[in-house]
Amino acid sequence: MTTASDLFKVHIQNMPEALNTKKDIDEYIKEFWKDFKEKANEAKAINKAAKAQKRKKGFDKDGNPKKKRAPTAYNIFIKEKYAEIKEANPELDRNQIFVEAGRLWQEAKAL
Repeated sequence: MTTASDLFKVHIQNMPEALNTKKDIDEYIKEFWKDFKEKANEAKAINKAAKAQKRKKGFDKDGNPKKKRAPTAYNIFIKEKYAEIKEANPELDRNQIFVEAGRLWQEAKAL
């Protein structure tokens, strides 16, 4: 990858002889930097789009949807007990409901 300074040097070496005044040269240089920034922004946008496409969750490398794992016995148990505990104790917050469900799971597991 070439740096901005290398590209600028090449641009200056290729400067037309018709540019006689400092004002003409300054305009020529401003045009270079304007074009350089536009190209850099376009490259960033392309890279960002490519990365965003790579980072899609739930898809494999080929773009096909990943298959979800089957829920474990613990997941099924918690899902069922969460609703039961919440209905029986509406004053409990989410963390307390999970603590109670975890305690019930430990009891069921011990049997």
